[in-house]
Amino acid sequence: MLDETSFPYGAGFCSLTREIAEPVSLPVRGELPSWLEGALLRTGPSKFEVGARTYNHWFDGLAMLHRFAFGRGGVSYTNRFLKSKAYCAAESTGKISYAEFATDPCRTLFGRVAAIFDPKLTDNCCVTSRATPMQLSPSPRRRSPCAFSPRP
Repeated sequence: MLDETSFPYGAGFCSLTREIAEPVSLPVRGELPSWLEGALLRTGPSKFEVGARTYNHWFDGLAMLHRFAFGRGGVSYTNRFLKSKAYCAAESTGKISYAEFATDPCRTLFGRVAAIFDPKLTDNCCVTSRATPMQLSPSPRRRSPCAFSPRP
């Protein structure tokens, strides 16, 4: 894995592997407006290693949803992994199973040729577009902010 001394942006490839299901209150400096109430959802890559392999690009890491809830002058935080097919396959097999933006799971020449005829398109939504989590694949998915649940 890259580190900050050999690669200045290496900190962006540090995996966040712990889900926080119960809201954690975050410290606030100053005051939040009294009218501020709601939630900010962000998605991004979180896990960059599966077994002995690592993802090759920041867009490829397994996605995590982050929720910041605002209300009563405070902020709380929860997160969870997006339980995509790519995530579930990686967790169950211990291998990168789906091709991502810059990571090819095929290690052999035969595997690469076979993938041309039967591609496994990812559903790993780790890039946010228009405030909606989406993935870089031919089949974009939208997640409803109301449907966010810290538990699977």
